Amino acid sequence: MLESEGKLSLEDKITKYFPDFMLYDTLASQLVTIKDLLTHRIGLGTFEGDFITWGTTFTRSELINKLRYVKPTYGFRDGYGYCNIGFLTAGEVIPVVTGKSWDEYIKEKLLIPLEMNRTTTHTSEVTKMDNIAIPHTLNANYEMVPIPWRNVDNLAPAASICSSAKDMANWILMQTNAGVFKGNTIVQKKDLLKPKLHTML
Repeated sequence: MLESEGKLSLEDKITKYFPDFMLYDTLASQLVTIKDLLTHRIGLGTFEGDFITWGTTFTRSELINKLRYVKPTYGFRDGYGYCNIGFLTAGEVIPVVTGKSWDEYIKEKLLIPLEMNRTTTHTSEVTKMDNIAIPHTLNANYEMVPIPWRNVDNLAPAASICSSAKDMANWILMQTNAGVFKGNTIVQKKDLLKPKLHTML
C-alpha cells in the first residue's frame, strides 16, 4: 500500500531507513532490501534467531540490532528461511515513513475499515477479552493445563496479530472481492494482484 502511494519501494535498501542496520555478513548488510526481508531470503534458516526474540523484554529496535549476531545458514539470497526479525525490521519502516507505529497503521488502514473488532496486535488486549482460546500444555502428570499468553508485542509485526474467525472472514472477503469490503476499497486491486511479492497479514 505504501509503495502504491509512492512513499517507499520494496526494492529500497533497508539502510535507507536504518543506516546502522547490520547482518552477520557486511556485504549483505548493504544489499538487503525491504523485499528481501519480506521474502525471507537474507541467509538465515527458518526461525534462526528466535531464541533472542520470543518472550524477551528487548525493544523492537534492540531485536533488530541483535540480528547482526545471528550466523547465516545460506549465502545472501541463496536460500529461504522464515525470519521473524526480518518481518519486524520491514514493519519498522512504517513508522519512519508514516510517523505512525506499525500497530497504529494496521489498525487504521485494515482493522477498522474491515470491522475486525476482535483483532488486536497487543497481547495485553487479548487477555482482557472474553470468549477467547488460550494456550495449553501438558504438565508433569500429562494433564492438559492452561498457560499464560506469551507477550510478543516487541516482535510485531511478526506473529503478533490475534484475531477471531469472524474477523478473519472479513479479511478473506476483502481479498476475494479484489480489495473491496462492503462497498469500500480497502486495498487497491492492483496491489493485491502484484506477482512480485506475496506476504501474510
